[in-house]
Amino acid sequence: MALRKIRLTWYAYFRDDSGKIRTISLHTRDEATATKLHREVMARIAAVKTFARLQAKYDGFFPGKPTATETITAPTFPESSAKRLRLDKMIAATRQRREVNARHAAAFERFVASVAPLKYADEITPKIALDYLDKTFGKATAKTYNNNLTMLNVMFRTCAIRAGLNASPFANIPRRLPSNVSHFRPLTVDEFRAIFAAAAEPWKTASIIAWHTGLRLETCFKLSWSHIDEADRSFTIMPGKTARFGRAVYVPIHPELWQHLNSLTRPTDPLQPILSQWQKYIHFPGHKNQTYFAGMLHALGIKDTCEGKAGFHSFRASFITRCDEAGISRRATKGIAGHTTDDMTDLYSHDRATARQILTLPNVLDSP
Repeated sequence: MALRKIRLTWYAYFRDDSGKIRTISLHTRDEATATKLHREVMARIAAVKTFARLQAKYDGFFPGKPTATETITAPTFPESSAKRLRLDKMIAATRQRREVNARHAAAFERFVASVAPLKYADEITPKIALDYLDKTFGKATAKTYNNNLTMLNVMFRTCAIRAGLNASPFANIPRRLPSNVSHFRPLTVDEFRAIFAAAAEPWKTASIIAWHTGLRLETCFKLSWSHIDEADRSFTIMPGKTARFGRAVYVPIHPELWQHLNSLTRPTDPLQPILSQWQKYIHFPGHKNQTYFAGMLHALGIKDTCEGKAGFHSFRASFITRCDEAGISRRATKGIAGHTTDDMTDLYSHDRATARQILTLPNVLDSP
């Protein structure tokens, strides 16, 4: 009989009543806990052997002889005695503290499957975490890599105390810097007019919404009359990209946009997205529909330039640029766009009007 540690986990070795050497895992890394459990297991083994001797001496007097295997190969020790958190229990543990959506849960389940046969949170080291990200998302975009890093880090950080961790194994992994970032150029007024005239629904309405609000594509397809305050002629909506921060945006409705929205047939359900009346789906256009929009731009001769790409996201750059050129405060523009910093808003602004003020600087060579 012996107590041994193998790969950080304690095991009990013993001989059963037939004399064969058996092994049983105590499911703990803590020596004090292992010692206590070892005494309990040995006591049970001794009881089995005593029963076997009595059975042999008084044959038939003790019916239903148990075997050592039936008695001890799968002891039920409470998980709390080991003070460890299983990886497959972490989603449920996290949901006790914060919301876990389907995408986060799927990302974590994929991670758990990849690190098998490891079962416990305290078995995941920073190296294991880094190797997983590099192997799984090393060839993906920086955005995909960083999003998965954030999701896994949040899960481990939320469960750290419950799992007995000093820190999340993902905490010190550096985020990847984006490369080959595509910036979108603003569209001219003539380009917008051409798009609005040529586009079929729901892209016609989506285009005028984005032109006058700067909303992203997914938010345009999410907008419903339930978001709109008709008395104030404005709407408040939670864009998907800022939902994790709980930050909604307040946007006044331009008269031109207001007139167009009121020309449409309103859904009977105010919660139904405005654009869903032209869609078999409700929330967001599929890949084929986005290909249609790109094809329409190509047919209209609206192309990428040295300022950036031309696409639906160009409406956002157009809106922010027009706000800057109109002298609207950066604080107001930043709030409508849902940005947290001026630096992000600067990426979208191509303020030509302010740049043209350079022409008003005095001449130097002609000065007396």
